[in-house]
Amino acid sequence: MRVLVLPGGGAKGFALLGVLKALEECEMDPDVMVGVSIGALIAVGYSIVGDANRLIEISEILSRKVGSILPSFNTKSRFFRFIASIYVSTFSQVMSLERRMKLLKPHLEDLKFEDLKKKVVMISTDLKSGEMVIHETGSVYKALISTMSIPGIFPSVEMNDSVLCDGGVLTNLPIDVALRYDPDEVIAIRMKSSSSFELRNAVDMMEMVDRTRRSNLENLSIRSSPVDITVVDLQLDDVGLLDFKEGVKLIDVGYSKAIEILKAS
Repeated sequence: MRVLVLPGGGAKGFALLGVLKALEECEMDPDVMVGVSIGALIAVGYSIVGDANRLIEISEILSRKVGSILPSFNTKSRFFRFIASIYVSTFSQVMSLERRMKLLKPHLEDLKFEDLKKKVVMISTDLKSGEMVIHETGSVYKALISTMSIPGIFPSVEMNDSVLCDGGVLTNLPIDVALRYDPDEVIAIRMKSSSSFELRNAVDMMEMVDRTRRSNLENLSIRSSPVDITVVDLQLDDVGLLDFKEGVKLIDVGYSKAIEILKAS
């Protein structure tokens, strides 16, 4: 059994489409897909469509529609980043993630995990308990809304007795979840950030500490895995979290890097 781990990353997730295309060409289709945030959405799309090239065509159309209502974060200007952060945090509280996903709702609202052609597993974070929540049964739409609710950008989602948000809060590379399915092989995609990072203030320092912590945890989970893990590292620094118009450019980046690593493995 082959398990594919798809991380979150906002618009950078378009690179994952290129990875899926590469997997198809190498005849390495996954049996199970474990997704976080945008990675979960792509996993569902691939399970429904069943063809990477077709999913890429659909995603390019959707990106133009979504990008038209989201501000771009692709700027190094601290002033404009500050203005954009205010815009997003206030505007998104009025327009919930559920309203933003209205393009997909008619197709997903009644869809159950059990209906998907491939097994898809999603991860979200329970803000009340601080624990990871695994979604693999029931409503696909509700699980997507939960795993894609980025704190500070989209409101959290109440489900049963839990308050759920983006699974990436706890882990953006849930290899431990992938191992629950007794795989023979795990392919994990990592979103890497540039090692050159300017520390201008306390906020930058906190971001660097968090990035280092996450990277070390990911490396530990990879090294300690009893199963061979093929890691595809994607260096994606030029596209912002919500820069969906630019995100489509990353499809070729994901494809090229994945083909290189998969053929060498």
